[in-house]
Amino acid sequence: MGLLYEPASERQGRSLSTRVVEAYQELVAVGEIRADAAQEKLGKELDVVVQEVEAREGVWRFTGGRIARLLAPRAKGMYIYGGVGIGKSLMMDLFFEQLQVERKRRTHFHSFMLDVHRRAALFRKSPGYGGDVFFHVGRMLARETSVLCFDELQVCPGDNIRENGTFQKWTPP
Repeated sequence: MGLLYEPASERQGRSLSTRVVEAYQELVAVGEIRADAAQEKLGKELDVVVQEVEAREGVWRFTGGRIARLLAPRAKGMYIYGGVGIGKSLMMDLFFEQLQVERKRRTHFHSFMLDVHRRAALFRKSPGYGGDVFFHVGRMLARETSVLCFDELQVCPGDNIRENGTFQKWTPP
């Protein structure tokens, strides 16, 4: 299983939450899954993300979102990749279940992109529309969701994600 992210070993001075790892170990203990060292290691890394996201979300709630960007560092995203059947979706499910934030969304990437394009079409048809449609869509998504988990992520040239800047404009508080 491969990971593209900042390893916990490079995140200095932070204690780790263990909820994802504990949920994983519980599944192993009751015999629902077999132990896998790569999955357990990923669980530990996901626990770091849980802690960072929840800390930022707590600051957001405390300040009403107004100065959360200044007080809490943005949690790093994580991209998990690998072959079929190695537990990527299982680990994301555990992460999502253990994450204690209100504004979270787990979706298949294609469903998400259909939603983005639907919203973009609505903005284009709205009276007085002007400007960058993906800026508006990104801001709307940011108000709705502070954590976005994709399953089955595929970036194809036709989606133009880099070119239209949807994710750059998605700046959750």
